[in-house]
Amino acid sequence: MSLPLKPYRVCFYGVATHLGGAEKSLLELLVGIKTMNERVIPWVLLPKPKGLLIDALRREGISFEILEMPQLLLRMSRSKPIRSLVFAVMASPFIFFYIVQLIIILKKERINLIHTTGLKCHYFSAFVKLWTGIPVIWHLRDLFEKPQSYFLYFFKKILRIEWIANSKATALHFKEDQIPVVYNGLDPKLYHQQPNDSFRSIFQVDSSVPILGIVGVFARWKGQLEFLEMAETLMLQGKTVRFVLIGDTVYDTDGDLDFKKEVLERIQRLPKKEWVYCCGFQKDVTTAINGLDLIIHASLRPEPFGRVVLEAMACEVPVVASASGGILEMIEDGKTGCLFSHSVPGDLARQVIYLLDDSKRRLAMVREARQVFLKKFTLHTYAESMVKLCERICRDETKIGLLDS
Repeated sequence: MSLPLKPYRVCFYGVATHLGGAEKSLLELLVGIKTMNERVIPWVLLPKPKGLLIDALRREGISFEILEMPQLLLRMSRSKPIRSLVFAVMASPFIFFYIVQLIIILKKERINLIHTTGLKCHYFSAFVKLWTGIPVIWHLRDLFEKPQSYFLYFFKKILRIEWIANSKATALHFKEDQIPVVYNGLDPKLYHQQPNDSFRSIFQVDSSVPILGIVGVFARWKGQLEFLEMAETLMLQGKTVRFVLIGDTVYDTDGDLDFKKEVLERIQRLPKKEWVYCCGFQKDVTTAINGLDLIIHASLRPEPFGRVVLEAMACEVPVVASASGGILEMIEDGKTGCLFSHSVPGDLARQVIYLLDDSKRRLAMVREARQVFLKKFTLHTYAESMVKLCERICRDETKIGLLDS
């Protein structure tokens, strides 16, 4: 009789400890794996000792360790490549020492597979694979600029690194038609329709006044300024609406540190600034979303996935979203939401007014959107797909002698 195989220990190595979209998706993946499978044991490695992600890992009983990343590295931003290159040169001794520490920790924990989230972690894991042979999965959640894409492609080919994408849009960005796609997923028990008057109470308005919201970190490309332009258009057209900005500045990078100040200054120039409310980061995003009548997704560049859109679909809140990137794999225009183009002046405002003026269409859209969510984007599907991928890679590496059986 054959002995049962021992579980595979998978290190989920991330670059952030806040709860942005990628981190929320990672957390849900870890919870899903922990609750559904004993063949993969998740263990998390993070760069800072504080953050909402760490608090959540403790609550969920998921093992983790902190290996502090040099501050110069945390501040590096893709939006400032020359400055980041200077930082990398300045930090080269710290980088070497950090990688040595990284290898020691992974060896101590007897890690069978490294799963990475974030460009910095992709690069560091490549050096780990080179020196130790531990197999690596890069989870591609971003649409990188060409220089970064070329570097990643080079390391992948030379070191036999596996990669997966969070959408077909992300996979096609790398011009690779064989990248496995694993969509993010949400727990239907947590994400569902449950309307509330939380924002309505703040504005002191009744149900006849629609409340529109944008959800996301305060970063220039996320479209908060475009959301406010749309708000001003509706105000000037005499529409009685209220507007909520949900989110805050959370990144360590230098690229968008002053952006929130710019957003607040723009609000002050609106004809009815009292109609706009910045509520900051919300731990309970489902309650925030369910307090809205319409969600706007206004990202200026293609989203690799677009988690907020999926959250709105799950909660049956209608969506108006940018027609690009991974959004197109969730939203079918006119059926599960409305799409607009930034290249068409006023298109966002037109689509918003179109939905606000047609309650029957809104109801039909959110019902269809909920069914698409349940069919393709649940937590069970997400975790199951990742577990199968991790097991396949570990089995393959075991067969060729790179892992202990």
